[in-house]
Amino acid sequence: MTEELSLDGVVRSFNESSEILDQLRERLLALASSDETRQESSNSLKNSADQLAEVTNELQVHTAQLLAFGGKVEDAASLAKTQLSALAPDALLVALGEQKDGLQNVAERMESMESTTSGAIETLAAELAASRARIEQQSADLAAIRSRIAAIPDKIRRKHGLDEGLFTPPAR
Repeated sequence: MTEELSLDGVVRSFNESSEILDQLRERLLALASSDETRQESSNSLKNSADQLAEVTNELQVHTAQLLAFGGKVEDAASLAKTQLSALAPDALLVALGEQKDGLQNVAERMESMESTTSGAIETLAAELAASRARIEQQSADLAAIRSRIAAIPDKIRRKHGLDEGLFTPPAR
């Protein structure tokens, strides 16, 4: 009778161990999938940040050109005002002043866009750093699980399918 109870206990323990190993395998597969998704997200964020940096650089160039152009228009308006003061065409002077104000508004909007873009780049950079930290932590967790699975005898690992792609990085 004692042998039957011991054998039943061993069988029950083996079945429980088998269930635990199956659950561990499912969690490991989910972690591997999550790692891939996070890596893809990280790459996407980096690409977006790079593109945003390019746009910011272009905006800086265009803003500088607009500011230079605004200065030239201002000089031309001043010269025209001086030249036409003898004729006193008030309407032309008012129009030139309005053009100058319009160009100044455009330059201010470009500067505002540049600062907004810079803020977006900083936000993306912070998100990228956070994603990388999460990926590093998940990689460490995955390595720990892999080492625990490696400690399980080969026969049991094969029986539960724990060797299927878990010890090599997934193909991309």
